[in-house]
Amino acid sequence: MFNILRSKIVKRRYKDGFTNNYKDLVECSNCGKPTWKWRSNLRHQKRVGCSKKCTSKNASGINSWNFAGDRAFKRGKKDGYIMFYKPDHPAANRTGRLPEHRLIMERRIGRYLKKGEFVHHVNGLKSDNRIENLFLCNSFQHLKLHQDIEAFLPDLMRRNIIGFNHKTGRYTLL
Repeated sequence: MFNILRSKIVKRRYKDGFTNNYKDLVECSNCGKPTWKWRSNLRHQKRVGCSKKCTSKNASGINSWNFAGDRAFKRGKKDGYIMFYKPDHPAANRTGRLPEHRLIMERRIGRYLKKGEFVHHVNGLKSDNRIENLFLCNSFQHLKLHQDIEAFLPDLMRRNIIGFNHKTGRYTLL
């Protein structure tokens, strides 16, 4: 947080005339230099900077205004995975996050995963990170597992166990 040193009322001109607004003298969160900020802007800020350079310094990870907590859902190309914030981990991405299922498997085997090792979700749900749903395999085994799933799909559709809903674009049990 930041310290408010002094406040003053400033008249601001709008279309309808003038209105009173408050400006507060606050300490910069990084260097401690006093700087004037509008009180309405301070309401939503965790940290205050005296300049753009000072504001962006140390503003990544847990100090970011957009930090969602230790666990967050991955959105985008590989959506559905639960990402965990652990910036000191060797496999963490540039934002300091890595998939939670990798951490759970590493805890189980007592070491970091090697480069060619993958964690497969047995039931196919990327957010189900129970240890009984995770299987450690190499890249060849992982590819083979996904090929097996695709090989069973036509047979399950032929037997009317699984169907495809064209409106939702998803496979469903019949």
